[in-house]
Amino acid sequence: MPLTGTGVAPNLALDCPSGCANAGSTYSFGNVNGNVSATFTLSNSGATAAPFVIGGITVTKTNAGNGSYAKSGGTCVVGNTLAVGATCTIGVTFTSTSTNSTTTGTVSVTGSGVGVRTTYTATRNLTGA
Repeated sequence: MPLTGTGVAPNLALDCPSGCANAGSTYSFGNVNGNVSATFTLSNSGATAAPFVIGGITVTKTNAGNGSYAKSGGTCVVGNTLAVGATCTIGVTFTSTSTNSTTTGTVSVTGSGVGVRTTYTATRNLTGA
């Protein structure tokens, strides 16, 4: 007898601490001369969501601006499972020595649903000067 059914996927969102108008918007660290940090919340919500296994967390600079981005703590841990309805956090620090050069970047979390091979990603764009 063939196997039938409907699979469920994680329902991920990477929310801003403040400064983002909606799910697709870029988080701005503003004009910085030194270091500034922000904490982003990864959530897995929805009535039919599946647990999410965190496979990787990356913070990447995406242009040639003077600043830099780095992961700086948080409670999301690679290898851990984020249950349905649960959240964890990712700290990101932006460092700049000049407020005259815009630096763009991203913070991304990748992983899979429990028991599936499909890769899921939650990403937030970053900017700072």
